[in-house]
Amino acid sequence: MLATRWSVLISPSLNEQKQRLLISSDDAKEISKDITAELMQAREDKDWGTIEQIENEFFAHCIARNDRLAFSLVWFRLGKSDWQFDERWNNCQQHLDQTIKT
Repeated sequence: MLATRWSVLISPSLNEQKQRLLISSDDAKEISKDITAELMQAREDKDWGTIEQIENEFFAHCIARNDRLAFSLVWFRLGKSDWQFDERWNNCQQHLDQTIKT
């Protein structure tokens, strides 16, 4: 569902990670809008199972594609609506922060 036209698998060089997946900023912005809308609708419907599933798929997407932009946009948008961020959100953020340093 989160695959985009700019999700690209490239071969590693000697000093790179085994694989690196890239995503365009346009696609990251579009994904963030879709994810935010889906999460907000699921919260309105009180569908906690769907929320957890969407969040888990989103975290997997962000980590696999190193998509800091989508993560930041969703975090910001949900934060404005008093979203309750759990430890999984913090873990994903820490993982993305660590990839900047490595």
